[in-house]
Amino acid sequence: MDRLADFLYEGRHLTQDDVNFYEHELYECNPMDQGVGYDEAHQAALDEYGVDRMSLYSREVVSKYREWFDKPMREFYGVWMGVPEDPGE
Repeated sequence: MDRLADFLYEGRHLTQDDVNFYEHELYECNPMDQGVGYDEAHQAALDEYGVDRMSLYSREVVSKYREWFDKPMREFYGVWMGVPEDPGE
């Protein structure tokens, strides 16, 4: 959410990936507040907005927090871990 605040403070425009992410996060809150598990709430949010998980993050975010993302996500955005990928990963 700091990214959103920074964009608004600096007067920058959000990317579609940012909009997708924030809508997704807001949608997830209600079911999870009602006791629905993360995986189910996450999938419901993806279904609600008709987006793929690959469209929730900007390349900048995946690059900055690369350790949080799995190999397919990093590959999709062309982000590497700084060392050769583990073939067993």
